[in-house]
Amino acid sequence: MSIHHGIKEESSISNVTGLSITLVKQYINLIEQSSREAQKKSMMKDMIRQWNRAGTRIKKKEVTSTDYMRSLAPTIGGMR
Repeated sequence: MSIHHGIKEESSISNVTGLSITLVKQYINLIEQSSREAQKKSMMKDMIRQWNRAGTRIKKKEVTSTDYMRSLAPTIGGMR
């Protein structure tokens, strides 16, 4: 979701999500691999749609983008 929302630097994604840079790199690698396979690419689009729906509910509460990403972190394995 960070990449989808324009946060592309590994260190920035790490800071926003609370994930280690090593784990962020692994996720980015998986995303890149998945984008080459039709079924996995479709699954990623479905996940993004679901997260966007959740984000719409969050945005209605007028939170910052950092708060938005932090609210998603538990669903993607971050924020201990």
